[in-house]
Amino acid sequence: MSAESGLAPAGETGVQGPVIDGPPPPVPSAVIARDQAGRATVRAVRVMEPVRIDGVVSYAVAQRTREVGIRMALGADSRTMVWLLAASGLKLVAVGGAIGLTVAFVVTRLLSGLLFDIDTIDPLTFIGMPLVLGATALLAPYLPARRASRINPVAALRL
Repeated sequence: MSAESGLAPAGETGVQGPVIDGPPPPVPSAVIARDQAGRATVRAVRVMEPVRIDGVVSYAVAQRTREVGIRMALGADSRTMVWLLAASGLKLVAVGGAIGLTVAFVVTRLLSGLLFDIDTIDPLTFIGMPLVLGATALLAPYLPARRASRINPVAALRL
């Protein structure tokens, strides 16, 4: 390093640059606050997503109340109706989950240049969340399906 200029000697590339001694500069508090806000948003999404899935699946099952009434009037038993409605809710969640995971993998690859000190494939997100959402998907259609299967067929036909 030449004492007069404070610059490192030119290497193989011929580029000179300032020599950095000591620790890196402190991170501004705005960056820390933005990082904490981002983490809080991710936590909120992780908590609210099962609630959204439950609402969508419950609504989809409730829309089939008239169909359940017709099937019950024609002789279907309640166990078969619960299984039919639960399976339709699971199909809805499976298709949405497959599309969501595919889009998430593509987006993380595109945004990997913007992520610092974070792995692009976060195991908690890509393994844990589908498990939580799958468990929610198993439970979400059950209560509305059971409620719909216990309805009086005549009352369901009037709806």
